[in-house]
Amino acid sequence: MKTIKLSKLRSKFVDALEEVKELQDDEYQVFYEVLIPIAIEMAKREGKLTTGLLQRYLHISYQLSCDVRDFLYDQEAIIPIHDNGDPPYEWVLNPVESRLLLDKIIKERDWQKYNHP
Repeated sequence: MKTIKLSKLRSKFVDALEEVKELQDDEYQVFYEVLIPIAIEMAKREGKLTTGLLQRYLHISYQLSCDVRDFLYDQEAIIPIHDNGDPPYEWVLNPVESRLLLDKIIKERDWQKYNHP
């Protein structure tokens, strides 16, 4: 497997995201703002990034995408911003909780726990 420079990772994820048209806008935003940084961070902590690792992270991310917003909200890793009581129009990262979640995921290395059926 060849190694991919981290600088190229984001564009590869963005390319992959273009294929995920069925995601709602807020899901897309969470996917982009939360899962990409988590995958990048995991790749950094692995000490390398191969095409195989990239594919694994993308696959995990796709599995999580359907429920990722609710899961991250439950973990307080994201914060909804409401406008007049309507559904959230924006989700923002909670830096402390998202970092704790990232550390927990990396420590346990068991992504299946985060893949809701």
